[in-house]
Amino acid sequence: TRAGAGLCREGSGGSRQRCQRGTTNGRVERAGDFIAVAEPDAWFSYYYWLDDRHAPDFARTVDIHRKPGYDPVELFLDPDMSFPKLHIALRLLKKSLGFRALMDVIPLNTSLVKGSHGRLTESAADSPVLISRRQTLPRISAERVSEFILDSITAE
Repeated sequence: TRAGAGLCREGSGGSRQRCQRGTTNGRVERAGDFIAVAEPDAWFSYYYWLDDRHAPDFARTVDIHRKPGYDPVELFLDPDMSFPKLHIALRLLKKSLGFRALMDVIPLNTSLVKGSHGRLTESAADSPVLISRRQTLPRISAERVSEFILDSITAE
């Protein structure tokens, strides 16, 4: 079915996800026909399984090449795991001895993540901060940050 602008569906945890067809005022040239933007306090999970017992091996690891998107849960150690640092040390020992071992210490609990990733902020007070030697800084878009940094490095 074709999705028009407006509310698409309820997301996990009751968050509403806004969907829009086409591009956002021509600013997103490489976007597809469908753009989903999460609510400010939500994010989209890639978890496509219904039961955690059937989650793929890579779900509990830091594995950016096999996951179909950014996984902010990778920033956490599994809170249900007793002595997580010991688990990590044992897996590192196994690897150093030549054994194969998954570093499966990442939780599958998406509620640990607070906030959003990649969403524009609602107010300037919540925007990222760019620190520079320049006395005054213009307000710049996220797309121009790398250009600003390169200019700062190469400027005499």
